[in-house]
Amino acid sequence: YHSARDYSNENPISLEGSGVEILFTSFQDFNDFEIHSFEPSPELKHEVLSVAESCKLKNFQFHEEAISNIDGESNFYLAPNKIGSSLETGKVNIDLNSKVVVKTIDLAKWISNNFVKEDYIILKLDIEGSEYKVVKHLFDSKVIEYINELYLELHLDNKIKIDRSLRDEVNKLISECTTTKIYTDKHKGLNFI
Repeated sequence: YHSARDYSNENPISLEGSGVEILFTSFQDFNDFEIHSFEPSPELKHEVLSVAESCKLKNFQFHEEAISNIDGESNFYLAPNKIGSSLETGKVNIDLNSKVVVKTIDLAKWISNNFVKEDYIILKLDIEGSEYKVVKHLFDSKVIEYINELYLELHLDNKIKIDRSLRDEVNKLISECTTTKIYTDKHKGLNFI
């Protein structure tokens, strides 16, 4: 999960999400940006830092917290192949017996504490099933109004067991949103890992 701030015109830009190598490679020419990367997986920390270093990102900050709708701690269930680990017990391809406790960060609160509505924010979320709770919280807290562009992977029933009413509510919020350009993984050209 990454966030970036463009110092060249003092307008922050935030990027959050996974697909670390692709994202960093795509943005390696933007060294005027401050990039915050959130990755709770202990198995991926080294990879994230290595990619950031190889891209020579001069304004890069790494955070070990998991993106959530609350501040606190939670079990983080590890996927056998390192990719796809999740805070959500209903996520497929995770091992409920293989877990670590991680700190969680309330994304809406983090954005409102670090940015202002006049900043230009791009948010990329691929948070393995937690996106429904987090996106609903962004709308409920009105922090969605801080975000100019949202790139979002929505995990469907074949990847996570999610409350259908929550899923339907989030889909409705997304479809009716007029303050933020929202692109899901269903949009042509978006590639999520």
